[in-house]
Amino acid sequence: MTRRTYLVIQSKRTFILSVLLILAGLAILLIPLLSGSTHFLSLSKSTPSPSSTKAHNNNANPYVVRTPPPPPTCTARMQIDHVSSKGFQATVMVKNTSNETLNTWMIYWTLPAGVHLVRGWNANVFKDGDVIMVHPFDNSRSFPASSVKIIGFEATGPANPPPHGITLNGILCTSE
Repeated sequence: MTRRTYLVIQSKRTFILSVLLILAGLAILLIPLLSGSTHFLSLSKSTPSPSSTKAHNNNANPYVVRTPPPPPTCTARMQIDHVSSKGFQATVMVKNTSNETLNTWMIYWTLPAGVHLVRGWNANVFKDGDVIMVHPFDNSRSFPASSVKIIGFEATGPANPPPHGITLNGILCTSE
């Protein structure tokens, strides 16, 4: 097996795992809605550590309110950098506008009809049908709050209309 084949297989495994984790997270958020519950917070009994028990008030509430983290929020911009007779080069800039660092991330966008991905850079860039999927290299999984990920790509076909529908972890980004 060549190194490239191995990397493609590993990338597909990583993509599938990421999708499953996203779906599991959505299921956790949707179960209260689908069950008719109007309370979106979960309560769990906390167990104080032995060292904190002495200083802890015995009449204190043993329950801790846990809220799920908010979904990622983002802004995105696509810039066509160069147009040739065969295609174009573009840059996609996605900013994590949430207050949370994302421990892993996936960015997607849709290519117009007749446009085909040639290559991408600054992340793992793949095409599935008319969708471009981008996920981080192993050494760049963290996406801190207020930071920007910049992904470049080259494609064949017309640059107009430009690719559209940029999402971060399944949430549509607002345009810059």
